[in-house]
Amino acid sequence: MKKIALLSVILASATAFAQPVDQQALAACTLIKKDFERLVCFDKVMANQPINIEQTITQNTPSALSDEERFGMTKKLLKEKTDYSEAQQINASVLEVIKSPLGTRLFKLDNGQSWKQLDSGAFYAKKGDKIEIKRGTLDSFLMTKEGSNRSIRVKRVD
Repeated sequence: MKKIALLSVILASATAFAQPVDQQALAACTLIKKDFERLVCFDKVMANQPINIEQTITQNTPSALSDEERFGMTKKLLKEKTDYSEAQQINASVLEVIKSPLGTRLFKLDNGQSWKQLDSGAFYAKKGDKIEIKRGTLDSFLMTKEGSNRSIRVKRVD
């Protein structure tokens, strides 16, 4: 009987000395996108080392790019996965068309984006033409000139 009483006192005293975990700091650690930095943050919280919550949150919030600025960027270009919805299409005007020796074209648009033609089909767009680029399947994009039914497959290059 004495052994049970002694054991219960030891167990009760161990939980009494346990320090509470800072839930707000743990929540801030979950916002970190890079695995190693997130692990370091969790280790600091569990070791009761102070972390700067505001700095952690501001460093790991996604960049404030608009849907149009992100449109056409691959995941490799974005470098981090964020919780935003992507635009399904953009409309722009052609500023410049550069033709390669192989017959494909590079389109520079008024929104600052550059798009390269991937297929060798004929597509006649000139400076000032209004174009529409739609998201296709499997991370592909289709460019259509206003007033035309013809579309070509394109890739963003900037």
